Amino acid sequence: MHDFLLITVAYRNVEMETCWSVEKAHQKGLDNFMWIVGGGDALIGRSRSHILSQFVTQEGMPDFLIFLDSDIIFEPEDLHRIAQDLKAGYHLIGGDYPVKSGMQSANYAFGDGYRSNGKIQEIQFLSTGFMGISKKCVKDIAEK
Repeated sequence: MHDFLLITVAYRNVEMETCWSVEKAHQKGLDNFMWIVGGGDALIGRSRSHILSQFVTQEGMPDFLIFLDSDIIFEPEDLHRIAQDLKAGYHLIGGDYPVKSGMQSANYAFGDGYRSNGKIQEIQFLSTGFMGISKKCVKDIAEK
């Protein structure tokens, strides 16, 4: 069984740089994961919801899922860190990345603002473009 699923929900295509990031992660061998590209729906949120429903109801799924947008570039260690944080007991965690303009982070913090420093921080709004979630968290959301 895989440690986690890496899911890219794409309406049209996946950027070459994103594919290369995933390939580098496989080559580095830091984690045992399966990358699945799916969707085909212009409403990415609806596709994610459908995937999460399958994630918690189908037999044989790993305990963790990581969403990766079709245009995110990352280093293998970034993906590994999210996977390790999920295994350590965090149920919802995101990797930091810039918005397309490159002018700000995709994540927004409480109070004085968010400063990316490589440490886990509680934030007000978590972007779903590079986000890990546990099966337990999805079930808790559905029940509550």
